[in-house]
Amino acid sequence: MCPTYSFRNKETNEEFEAFKHMSELDAYLSDNPHIEQFVGRAPAIHSGRGMQKPDSGFRDLLGEIKRKHSKGLTSSTVNTF
Repeated sequence: MCPTYSFRNKETNEEFEAFKHMSELDAYLSDNPHIEQFVGRAPAIHSGRGMQKPDSGFRDLLGEIKRKHSKGLTSSTVNTF
């Protein structure tokens, strides 16, 4: 898993994104002084699995928590998917 970082070439103003391990980032920037990191969007972590719902056992547990914490006029905001 590598986060995506946004970079800009200071000489050409070209912007690009690259996957880098956090441990590689400082070395990459010091080896390439004409490249600067900027905040384009939040670094994304790509696991290759995508977003998945929790399994049914965990959803049952969330439902139980929601039932126990829903009292009176207010209801619990626990998401049971």
